[in-house]
Amino acid sequence: MFTLKLLRIVIFTTILLGVSVLLAFNYRILVYLFIGIILAGFLWFILTRKKIIKLTFHSIFFLLQMLLWIGVLYYFIYSSFFYPIRHKFATMMPYPPLVNGYQLTILHVKDNKFILREKVLPPFYNNEFFGEYDKQTPQFFEREVFSTPKGFLLQELNISPLKATPLGIVELELPDKTLLKGELCGSKGCPSNEIILSDFPEGSFYAAKNAQDLQSLKYIDTSTTSWSVLDLDSGVTFAYIPQPFYNFRNILFPFLGISQINEWMIGLLGLILTFFVTPIVLPVINDEIKQRILRLFKKPVIDEKPTKLKIIVSPSGDEKEIEVSKNAHKK
Repeated sequence: MFTLKLLRIVIFTTILLGVSVLLAFNYRILVYLFIGIILAGFLWFILTRKKIIKLTFHSIFFLLQMLLWIGVLYYFIYSSFFYPIRHKFATMMPYPPLVNGYQLTILHVKDNKFILREKVLPPFYNNEFFGEYDKQTPQFFEREVFSTPKGFLLQELNISPLKATPLGIVELELPDKTLLKGELCGSKGCPSNEIILSDFPEGSFYAAKNAQDLQSLKYIDTSTTSWSVLDLDSGVTFAYIPQPFYNFRNILFPFLGISQINEWMIGLLGLILTFFVTPIVLPVINDEIKQRILRLFKKPVIDEKPTKLKIIVSPSGDEKEIEVSKNAHKK
């Protein structure tokens, strides 16, 4: 008898600890426990009403055991059986994306380093509940990304909105630690979006992939470019001309289109251009260098008016006037 009571206490404590852990990571277990309380309370009421059990400590302990067992079993049965069926039927119906609106602001820090400021707009559609999340306030996220070379001249920045997976699945953690999981683009389409490349050097932006409504506002030596993308879950991609090459954009523009050519082809093209251009350019460069060297080492000649001097040329005191130049000794 004592062993049976001890076993019940151990089982009860284990289940209580398990439920506490589940509550710490998933508040939905409260729903299942509430259902368990209702079912266990109804069963306990019937048993006491028919005087099958008495209102004693043992009956209360038995009620708590039933409550925990029903709640936990309902959770696991629902998760393994009813939830997949419900999810299958729900995905067959039209459903919106996880967020209603998406705004991405891109700030250039230095070299190939950028800061992303992502803003998501409510309402948020939670695929776990197949309904809208109750707290509908805009959320902000910030992270760092780096661009990569595109060919031999351009740089390219590829961005996965909200760190979406290749399948377009997004896990959105809100400030209250609530985790929303869903698709960036639902069956009803992608959310409205706006991409802003803020205060970028004038002439550096080259092109954006899948862009529409492309606009640019200039201010002194910078520009702010904005656009939207047709298919948000395919990512945000744009190319730019890095420093200092964007200062020579007009000169380099014919060569920007060949940034996709294989490196061997680029080397061959450079060899051919060198072979034809060198005989023409080299003599001009040599003459220019020679002229600069001569001008550098050539001493300047200062032309000054000669000085008039009077000298005595005879014992009788006759004088004669002569002109003496200060540069005469240098000749």
